[in-house]
Amino acid sequence: MWNRIMMEIGLRIKTYRGEPPTKPFNDYLIPRLFNKLINQLGLSDVSTGELRNQSLTTVKSRDGEPLAAVGIAHIIYSSSKEATLVSQYLDKYGLIFITKVLKTRASRVNVNIIVKKQGLRELSPTDIKQIAMNEGIDADSINLEFTNKPLHAKIYASNNDIFITSANLLKNSLTRNVETGLMIRNQPQHEIETLINELRT
Repeated sequence: MWNRIMMEIGLRIKTYRGEPPTKPFNDYLIPRLFNKLINQLGLSDVSTGELRNQSLTTVKSRDGEPLAAVGIAHIIYSSSKEATLVSQYLDKYGLIFITKVLKTRASRVNVNIIVKKQGLRELSPTDIKQIAMNEGIDADSINLEFTNKPLHAKIYASNNDIFITSANLLKNSLTRNVETGLMIRNQPQHEIETLINELRT
């Protein structure tokens, strides 16, 4: 799934012996760190190792691969009608990245972007609508919201999936920085909505 998304939105894929690597490929990190963490948090039944009504995807990528960007793209792809992107900051690259993902969808989805007050980088609210139209996206499909809260969270949510990560909607976060994240799948929609509403003004 990750390699397919990367190819669809034109992101670089490193190859090993001519083939894209399978992700997650770090068989040491996942069982010895993530699985133990999941058990400690009470998200799984220790006796069976099965998750308790949740589906978690942990991904370890090599340096230089924008897996955080792919996680955000997955959220937009997996949304039936609406996706909510919560980030401290948003710049022009982050906005154009979102429009590229939207353009690859067969059907329309609305994207709500929540950033902290003064969180735009070299952008204005009017720029956002204009850039969306320039990229061939209906300007009304992208909605910008500001929160007065001291926002530090980076949370990206569809109807049933939620991606919690260190990555902002900035060029460096999406292309250069070493970022990490946890994709939590098949969550009740009302729980996701409650979390997102707590981050709003």
